[in-house]
Amino acid sequence: MCWKLGQAVANTILKKYVVEKGSYSTKAARVVAVMGSFTQRDHSLEVVGSCRDEELFKTLTAIASSATLIHRGEDGPELYLLNTPSSERALRRAFGRRSFEQLANHVFPKLGTELYLYIESGDMAGLYDTDIPTTEYVATTFAARALHLKGEVLRVRVDGVPGQLLSLFHDKLTVSGRVVEYHIATDPKKIELSGDGTYYDWETGVGVAVY
Repeated sequence: MCWKLGQAVANTILKKYVVEKGSYSTKAARVVAVMGSFTQRDHSLEVVGSCRDEELFKTLTAIASSATLIHRGEDGPELYLLNTPSSERALRRAFGRRSFEQLANHVFPKLGTELYLYIESGDMAGLYDTDIPTTEYVATTFAARALHLKGEVLRVRVDGVPGQLLSLFHDKLTVSGRVVEYHIATDPKKIELSGDGTYYDWETGVGVAVY
């Protein structure tokens, strides 16, 4: 799948070339910084990435406009339920048809029951805070991480929205000088462990052991 291959390439670059995290807050920014250093040595190379945040924000906007708005906070955080045919088409365009079909048919159903898009911007308090998983979702969280997804629990801060989400994709963007953070998340399922505290999924090859 292209998203998995891209992550593997990024991880390989960052293992070989050390970039200080304090100067570049996201993995994508650190990869671009490494590639930018190459252009200083070889001017025949060109790094494409300066418009990356703006293009990704356009993609998020397209997904949001096709989804069902669940909540919009006073300070700008928004939560959308991705449950419409048009939101599915927007996700397919964003991930690519084959990658999305793999995710939708073989990955998402094992981890949760719905898909959500959560967006917040600036330094104001959002709808959710990141937190450690409760006991019943520990296995689900580690299964998500084994699949190279974010695997981070979002704990609710306000009333009227789903109480706990599992983040699958996450990033921070800078758009017109404003920091925008997004999560594509799911309402997590409880993964049942065997008697010895293990779980193995033959379809994806993911195994989890909880002690």
